[in-house]
Amino acid sequence: MDLEAHNHSLRQTVDNLHLKMVKRSKEYEILKNYVDSLHYQLTAFQNSSERIVQEYESLKTDYMQMKFDYDLQMRDFQVLVERVD
Repeated sequence: MDLEAHNHSLRQTVDNLHLKMVKRSKEYEILKNYVDSLHYQLTAFQNSSERIVQEYESLKTDYMQMKFDYDLQMRDFQVLVERVD
C-alpha cells in the first residue's frame, strides 16, 4: 500500500470514528436528559411524600386531641348522669 492510499485509509478511519463519537455523544445527551428527568421526578415524589406524611401526622395529632376531648366530655357527662340518678 502506498503512502497516499494509507493516508486515505487513515482519514476514513478517523472520519468514521468521529461520526461514531458524534452519535455516542447524542446518545449520551439523551440518556443524561432521561436520568435528569427521573431525578427531578424522584425529588418531586419525595417532596410530595414528605408533605403527605406531615399532613398525616397533623391529622393524627388532631384526632388524638379530639378523642381526648371527647373522652373528657363523656366522663363529665357520666358524672352528671350519675348525679341525676
